[in-house]
Amino acid sequence: MSYDSLSQAALSFAAHGLIDPRVLRKAPHAPLARIASFGDTGVNIELGAFVADASVDVLALRGAIQREILRTLDANGIALAYPRRDIHVTGIEPPPPQPSPRERGEGARQGG
Repeated sequence: MSYDSLSQAALSFAAHGLIDPRVLRKAPHAPLARIASFGDTGVNIELGAFVADASVDVLALRGAIQREILRTLDANGIALAYPRRDIHVTGIEPPPPQPSPRERGEGARQGG
């Protein structure tokens, strides 16, 4: 999640993405969203959830939850962080200005 989007509401929206019926909703097993770490370009959040049935297809459930989280965050204007690098160049002189074709005498010639 981008630093600009971090808020308690954003964490709540992420946890709301865990609305799949296979996920337990009541305390002490209710879904949880928390800040896991601060990354280079955004805040890493961690989501936790319990399921009632151990035979649940974890990959399918994870995919469904992630799609719902993306949909919920997007619907509420919360941006995800994208990797970004800024490059600052110092100590290099810009090249001298080049004369235009007209200044070099290469303009269109009038026929005659």
